Amino acid sequence: MELDQKRFALRLEEVSDQLDGRIEKTELLLRQAQDYLMLTGEDRRQVFREWLDRRGPGFNFPWVHGIAVATNRLRSQWRRQLPQPAKDWTQENWETFQKLALAQPVDCVLALKGYLRGGWRFLEDYDLRGVMTETNAFTTSVRAVHPRISDRRPVMLDARSNVLVGVLMYAPVHQAEVAEFFDVLNWDDSLRGTARWLHLDSMIVVPIDFHALERAVWDGKESDLGVELFSSTNQTAETWLNISGAGPLATDARFKPYLARRVPWPMYGRKFSMFIYSTPLFEAQSPRRMAWVASGAATGVTLLASALVGVALRARLRQEGMAVDILEARDALAAAAKERVKLGHDLHDGAIQSLYAVQLGLTRTAENVEASLPNSARVLNETRERVDEVIAELRRFLLARESGEESIAPVGLDRVLGAMVERLEATTAARLSFNAQPGAAARLSTAQAVQLTQLARSALANCLRHAGASEIVVTLGGSEAFVRLEITDNGAGFDLNQPANGGMGLHSMRSRAVEAGGTLEVHSHPGQGTRIVVSLPVSKADLPSATTPPS
Repeated sequence: MELDQKRFALRLEEVSDQLDGRIEKTELLLRQAQDYLMLTGEDRRQVFREWLDRRGPGFNFPWVHGIAVATNRLRSQWRRQLPQPAKDWTQENWETFQKLALAQPVDCVLALKGYLRGGWRFLEDYDLRGVMTETNAFTTSVRAVHPRISDRRPVMLDARSNVLVGVLMYAPVHQAEVAEFFDVLNWDDSLRGTARWLHLDSMIVVPIDFHALERAVWDGKESDLGVELFSSTNQTAETWLNISGAGPLATDARFKPYLARRVPWPMYGRKFSMFIYSTPLFEAQSPRRMAWVASGAATGVTLLASALVGVALRARLRQEGMAVDILEARDALAAAAKERVKLGHDLHDGAIQSLYAVQLGLTRTAENVEASLPNSARVLNETRERVDEVIAELRRFLLARESGEESIAPVGLDRVLGAMVERLEATTAARLSFNAQPGAAARLSTAQAVQLTQLARSALANCLRHAGASEIVVTLGGSEAFVRLEITDNGAGFDLNQPANGGMGLHSMRSRAVEAGGTLEVHSHPGQGTRIVVSLPVSKADLPSATTPPS
């Protein structure tokens, strides 16, 4: 029973990470569309079609049946009323600006539709309307930079006009003028939200099919766990997301699985939850089965020759130990294989595609300002070249993992972390900084660098998604014997003594630190931010030789 409970806890964490990873991939998809529409021209229809063509076969999200862009029908009349220019504003301009935002509603209508699959159709009306004082997911997304998620609702129609229940993910696209306001005026978060409200150009809308999302975790194979997803901590038929069958098993008093657990699943500030239970496949893999087989064999041997009882007992115990070792090794190998595949997909579908969008924006911006601002154009071209270097390093990293050739130089961890921080800083109002001690990244093995990269990505996502931090500092350093990664934010913090505050994210990060051979420390108090410290020992065998330059 104890072995099964530990195995169940590990599989639960793996499934939770798989679901979170697919939601993060969907968020990256929205960010790429958001960046592309903001960085390119006014012809939204042509720009949207070009972006879809560039995505091509890379659009591999079975839980997304379509993507659409809703246009703000009131944006033209708002623009005529805004005081100009921002640098000459007076107190009267401020008051006019705020009154205008409170008086102007948002009214968006679907204008562009793409990637509709298998006869799926969008609904006629998604109620993309609101006023600035409302707090629903759509209106808050207008004032935000990051994507937001709705509550449970009808989101699409299939080929037979059956309603698909899920959630909508929103990503706002603002007019270019909003950046000028931020550059000229020193505004707080409230006024920044006001500026975004009055400069909304359009809203990207993506429906999420949670039934397809849950199926994607198993990739067509028989599952050893059952998963039910809910849009609330109150697990009922009205909050059930991945609907299948007559009703959720979480509410069926007659359903008595071998092992089951209800766990929270925070989702963009909303309190979603999961009900996870064991299936017959999980029970078939239990060491209990092998114990019964060994016990029966020992009984037969005892009946045949009582003199061999001691030998049979020792053989049974040895067999049980070997069975447990084999099961644990198999689970570890399966988890490692899934992690390698997930890492390759995340780098290809996430980081590289996002960098291509940034590279395109830099190129077009440099061409636009080259005649009037040659120095600025030169700086933009230098930045684009650095982005090219990161893309090349990521591709070499993928080739090295796929071919196993040691001659291909690995990506430097310091450069990967630096690119990650730059990418996040460009898409958020929070200030992010990265400091790396020279040579620290070269003292880690490739496996340790991969684990630290994934751990840092999870930690930064928590800082931005849950902590509401406005300043985040990432530091990579250490000594000859240890390499230390430290991530500090000034967010909301939490009470470490409360079990509910542990979260699946911290468990996942702690597991990654242990797999890399190190330790993870978390320091946090409510209202005083959070500091995460990962320490990894440096093995002499992992250090670069005198003839091999460090990455």
